[in-house]
Amino acid sequence: MLRKTVTSLRLSGGEVKLAVVGWRCEVALLVAILMVAALLRGYDLGRTSLWYDEVVSARLARQPGPAALLRLLPEIDATRAPLHPLLLQGWMGLFGPSDLSARAFSAVCGLLTVATAYVIGRAASGRSVGLWASWLCAVSPALIRYSREVRMYAWLTLLTCLAWALLLSFRQSAPAWKRALYVAALVGLFYTHPLGAFMVAALGLASLSHRRAFQLSWGSWLSIQAAVALAAAPWVGQYTGHSPEYLLPRYPIRFLIGMPIEFVGGNSRVLLACFALVAVGLLQARRSTGGDWVRFAVDGPVASTTLLVWFLLPPILLYAYSWIWHPIFGLARYTLFVAPAYLVLLARGLAKLPMWPRIAAAAVGAMLAAAMLSSTVYAPDLRADWRAAAAFLQSQSLESPVVVPWRDDGLINGEAIGARNYLAADAVVIGSPTELGRFLLSPRRGDDIWVGIGMDPGTGLPAVEVPKALASGYREVEVRSFEGLRLVRLSPL
Repeated sequence: MLRKTVTSLRLSGGEVKLAVVGWRCEVALLVAILMVAALLRGYDLGRTSLWYDEVVSARLARQPGPAALLRLLPEIDATRAPLHPLLLQGWMGLFGPSDLSARAFSAVCGLLTVATAYVIGRAASGRSVGLWASWLCAVSPALIRYSREVRMYAWLTLLTCLAWALLLSFRQSAPAWKRALYVAALVGLFYTHPLGAFMVAALGLASLSHRRAFQLSWGSWLSIQAAVALAAAPWVGQYTGHSPEYLLPRYPIRFLIGMPIEFVGGNSRVLLACFALVAVGLLQARRSTGGDWVRFAVDGPVASTTLLVWFLLPPILLYAYSWIWHPIFGLARYTLFVAPAYLVLLARGLAKLPMWPRIAAAAVGAMLAAAMLSSTVYAPDLRADWRAAAAFLQSQSLESPVVVPWRDDGLINGEAIGARNYLAADAVVIGSPTELGRFLLSPRRGDDIWVGIGMDPGTGLPAVEVPKALASGYREVEVRSFEGLRLVRLSPL
């Protein structure tokens, strides 16, 4: 008896040691993944100039206080969503008003999303899935891209992950304090972006479908929905009282099916392989008692359906909205907050593969991500470098008017917004036909002018032409090139 007890203690001691070693390896791998994620999101973060949407967020955050921010919000931000600008204002109050500081908030949100994906993957299917999920999120081109911009999308994605992580944690316990945090996350989603309402709906459906598994009584579930509705009610009119600023074509269904390509990279063939991998993660094979036939069943029904609702429902709702009301489906940033669910589903499939196919799939994924990152994130000429152009004009004491040509599609001239952000407050920036017409009738018509032309990053050619009203009355005397931008000085004939 004593010998059996000693042997049992030795075995249990060895198991504890193995568990400790396994936990240390897991932590070390997670730290390494987070370091890669931080490098990809922080590398050369402040190099490029802010583009139009970023200028809007930065301008709101640089207001002298919350009241001034909220007054300006409906004038310049088409989303009318207040939470991210208010948070960014507090962040920049601590770390300074620079472009780098503004982008760093999104980078931190992106890094925390990678960590939260590990928590979600581990809660859904174990430590291996958690690590794979965090790795896929760390190198996802779409998640990296929007973690480097001064907009709300990285924060919206993080908040989405926190909400789903809280919901999955209800399987262990759902005390009042945790339900309160969950309500706060749902309300935060709504106040971060109008599209957050679609994610709130997805969370509500998932929690209802597995109400008992999430340890929610009917009273608890209804009280959560009521609390969110009451908190959101004061701001609903801000979202519904105007049309979207930017409308898209009504795309066919294949664009909805192809949406996940942005999250990994590649093409339709890669997408089909990813869907097959998701199916592997969702299903498990069970042999009959006699071993004569194999039956497939859903692996972890609660986790599987929860992740599928997260991944599928918001884009479907957005697609339906675009066909019924305003067509806004098609922009990658509008579906970014479902990317972690897709990557966790992929991670579940990867974790089931044998070691060498798993490593090969991960290597292919890394190469796809690297190819996409080089063209969509780190290319030097993606944005017009108005910061450098403004510094040049200031260093030369050049006070000539600056014309920023516009497209003929009736949309806001984003390049002009970027130019005004970096040029001196008293600089004359002409960004529309009306402004150019007034200038040509003014006494300053005889001055030299600069024309700032954004360059197409794909071809390196000018994205717009010099306005025809200038082509006949001026001659080109000087050209200065910057990343993604060409400054042309014109003199009157």
